[in-house]
Amino acid sequence: MAAGLLLVAAAVMAFIPLFNLLGYEFCVVLAVLVSVTAPLVAIGVVRQRPAAWREGIAAGQAVGSLALRAAALNLATLVLPLGIILLNALRVKNCNLGEGFHFFLLLPVGGALLWTGSGILAGLLLPWRFLAGLATMLVWLLVAALNLAEFWSGPAMDSYNQITGLVAGPITQEVLHPDTTLLLSRVHGLLWGLLALALAGALFDPRMNRCRPGVLARNRRSLLAGCLLLLAALSLYLLGDRLGFVRSWAAVERLLAASERSEHFVIHHQPGWSAERKRLVVRDHEFRLTQVTRTLELKQSGLIHSWVFPSPAAKRRLTGAGSVQFVKHW
Repeated sequence: MAAGLLLVAAAVMAFIPLFNLLGYEFCVVLAVLVSVTAPLVAIGVVRQRPAAWREGIAAGQAVGSLALRAAALNLATLVLPLGIILLNALRVKNCNLGEGFHFFLLLPVGGALLWTGSGILAGLLLPWRFLAGLATMLVWLLVAALNLAEFWSGPAMDSYNQITGLVAGPITQEVLHPDTTLLLSRVHGLLWGLLALALAGALFDPRMNRCRPGVLARNRRSLLAGCLLLLAALSLYLLGDRLGFVRSWAAVERLLAASERSEHFVIHHQPGWSAERKRLVVRDHEFRLTQVTRTLELKQSGLIHSWVFPSPAAKRRLTGAGSVQFVKHW
């Protein structure tokens, strides 16, 4: 079913401009689909696990063997979609196949691997397949809600996340390239996927072939691995705004630590501006606001916050939009 869904999606995209070549758009659609199908495939693997494990097998080994099989099956579901889009290259010229392969590895392949863990954990924790599938969908919705909340409340006009991998956002004035920031974001997601596997290993009892809290003391290695993975995942997230895959107001405020207040504006800028530059920027802001309010016959109430970045590159790194001005109306 998962392979069929991805195959149909690839076949349809082969006839849609922009999606009909191996690039960002094609890969991001596959990444979204595989974030849904990968946990379900993993649950299926768990349901087909041996009725009895060999004597003396460690819980981590048992869970690891299930995870490897599920990951292999999830990667296999991507083979035919890749084949279709490569064959389509015979009739649709690809701009850069090398970058396309990089996007393919980071978006759908990365998603298939990191979402496998949630399916293994849910499949082992919950006795019924339906409940396990429902649990993974709830996790998916929670991740989506957190990503949406981060975009809604933060300065970002794009999003590094573990569902699409990367959302370019409504303001894309540059050609997208797979970069180190995207790689770090996917590594961060993979750490959470491995954490799910470590938790499953800590709770799994091979002798009873199910998870139960009473084996935590026996499965100390998996428990320790889980603690280390949790520490690594949280540490990487806390460094995310410095590494570029988390957009936060804290990072913007670190750069634009000074501010200038006028009648209608609070202008945030980098420290070190001269008095003359401050005067000119304030004057320009007030002049442009007067033009807009008079032309549109509007009345401005309250202060407007304006962020003046030192360069398009700095603005791009912190918000995802470089050489354009934008406002979040909400």
